Amino acid sequence: MVPVGVRRPLLLHAAVLIVASAGLLGCSGRTAKLPRVTGKVTVDGAPADGASLLFFTPGQQGGIVPSANCDASGAFEIISSAQPGIALGTYKVTVVWPDPAKRPSPEKAFAGNAEDPPDLLGGRYGVSGKSPLTAEITAATKQLPVFELSAK
Repeated sequence: MVPVGVRRPLLLHAAVLIVASAGLLGCSGRTAKLPRVTGKVTVDGAPADGASLLFFTPGQQGGIVPSANCDASGAFEIISSAQPGIALGTYKVTVVWPDPAKRPSPEKAFAGNAEDPPDLLGGRYGVSGKSPLTAEITAATKQLPVFELSAK
């Protein structure tokens, strides 16, 4: 069983990513073109395959939350409204890294009856008010510095 304090960030990340992905089905290209920004997440020096990130503006209460998912090399590209890119500004960054050995099957996840896998980061980076991570996006930003995290 996942502790409540860790479960909430996992649910928030999952909900935001589902909403962002759902936009692909009905998107007609009405979103303004945003600068494309990439990055990488490592945990104790190794790539964080499957980690998910959310980018919150200070004091954000709803609205579009840019997000990203890490590939096997720990690399990611930020998306907003299911399109590549992120608005210029300063962001608080949250990261959760669901245990890949305990990820639910796609069928269970789609049905909504899967239990969240534990966050391998122990929830340390999963809440915007507590995460020490930030990102500054300027017109010149193409790639963020590596987020070097610790699971310890």
